[in-house]
Amino acid sequence: MTQQRRRVVFVSTRPVWPPFPGANLRAHLQLRALVEDFDVDAIFLLPADEPAAVVPSDVGVRSCATIAVPRRAAPQALARWARSRWPWDATKLAYELVRGDLVAALAQREHELVWLIDSSGWPAMPGGRSDGALLVDFDDLEDYKIEHRRASEPRWPSGAKDLLFRMIDRIDMQRWRRLQNVVREAADGVLVCSDLDCSRLGFTDVHRVPNGYLLPQAIDGPAPQIDHRLLFAGNLTYRPNLEALQILIDRVMPVLRQEVPDAQLRVVGAVTPDVERWLRDPAVAFLGRVESIETELRGAICTAPLMSGGGTRIKIVEAFAHRAPVVATTVGAEGLDVVDGEHLIIRDDPVQFAHACVELMRSPDIVERLTHAAAALYDAEYTPAVVRTFVQAATRAALADG
Repeated sequence: MTQQRRRVVFVSTRPVWPPFPGANLRAHLQLRALVEDFDVDAIFLLPADEPAAVVPSDVGVRSCATIAVPRRAAPQALARWARSRWPWDATKLAYELVRGDLVAALAQREHELVWLIDSSGWPAMPGGRSDGALLVDFDDLEDYKIEHRRASEPRWPSGAKDLLFRMIDRIDMQRWRRLQNVVREAADGVLVCSDLDCSRLGFTDVHRVPNGYLLPQAIDGPAPQIDHRLLFAGNLTYRPNLEALQILIDRVMPVLRQEVPDAQLRVVGAVTPDVERWLRDPAVAFLGRVESIETELRGAICTAPLMSGGGTRIKIVEAFAHRAPVVATTVGAEGLDVVDGEHLIIRDDPVQFAHACVELMRSPDIVERLTHAAAALYDAEYTPAVVRTFVQAATRAALADG
């Protein structure tokens, strides 16, 4: 007799398809892992002005529903933030207004476990939680992201908007920490993406579920010959990415082009008004969103010169999977199980960062050594199969305690 599978409700504040940017990919891989072992119903809490969620048919969920969450205009979100104890990201959407809808949706679905992505949607949870066990994916630790941002060298204009958000950051560091504690008390476990973040939280019942990457097909053979391209891929509405891009264009590329005059930086990510000042730079090509990142990675050096941010950079894991060499800062590589000079090159100074890129362009033996070790690390730590093992461990622990 076939044993009946246990039931899970997957509640997400972000879509899983398409599986980008990185936060969507994380949710996508967790959902794929869950359906391997459970009967899963998916509920998405998405902005009312965005399309309903789509789950690919091959994922195999039992049902998929979208609850439309009203989006607050900036003044209303700011007023809500000022009156409440919620962090800014939890006030931009009116999650508390759809709590009743989520309660009803959960009541209609028999379940033993709710898997919530992410903590910004906590205001929608019924009474802080539902029946059965509860796991909450923090993904990044937002308080540490703010701490990094505040500690990094100020490179941003100090206009009224910037000053406002610096003030919000100071208050939100404490609000995120309070929210983490609230979730810890209510949930049967929380999830983060690295051992470093596990140690930062210091909670019991905290589980590592690494950020993975879904490699479309196996890649064999030696690393491709490196040409004179740097690649930066990322969501350009995300401030740490924008700051990293500014470092690349203003401080790395001028040094690099002194040594390699035809070097070019290629940028993958939707073009935003913030990058318009660089659009006419002949050394920089803005590609927008591309159908195949594999084409851009082949023969290029993947760069991650982040000075702030949180979690782990999926762009680095993606490069490892595709046998592309990586140059990153310490913050860019943070949380990954990497060693400078073994899997990638880590340089925090922009001049040294540029010199590392030149070295890779001129040293195929170094590229082969780095990418071979990096690909092995991807296979051991960051494939969907590995993600599944961590998802299984977290669910077993929660259901045992729930």
